[in-house]
Amino acid sequence: MQLRASGPFARGVRLSRTRIVGRGSKKLPRAGTYKVVAKFTSRAKRRYRRLRKLPLTARITVKATNGKSTTKQRRITLRR
Repeated sequence: MQLRASGPFARGVRLSRTRIVGRGSKKLPRAGTYKVVAKFTSRAKRRYRRLRKLPLTARITVKATNGKSTTKQRRITLRR
């Protein structure tokens, strides 16, 4: 799982670009619903410390045992 910031929240890159600000992973032993926790990078923690809300895109990739993978994206907003 990757958390991506884009636009003005990804300072230092062009407006159309994105930056990875967090990662997380989990082994899924069988089908079902799981909770995956993504942690910010140390640089992102410092950068976004004072923001009241932060719009992000969560990109989740699930790989099956047969080698095939599926990727889904969801837009989320972290609020304080």
